[in-house]
Amino acid sequence: MKLTMRDLAQAGPVYQQVKNELEAMISSSHLKSGDKLPKVGEIARANNIPEGEVVRAYHEMVLSGLLNRSQKKNLFGETVFEHTVK
Repeated sequence: MKLTMRDLAQAGPVYQQVKNELEAMISSSHLKSGDKLPKVGEIARANNIPEGEVVRAYHEMVLSGLLNRSQKKNLFGETVFEHTVK
């Protein structure tokens, strides 16, 4: 998912930009209740930003009640997290 990232030096912390854009997509119904968000790595690669920034944005959105987070196992038995819009 490609986000409309502004000039990183002037627009505040990267995680906050990610969070703001996802919140805008939820409020505009581009993302609806039950929609799965892309994996952290997908957003990071598409926007050329560190995965940690996406993790922090998702974490803050879980804490604020906008996202649900569930833990699952992939085919290799590794733990993965899935985020969905509340």
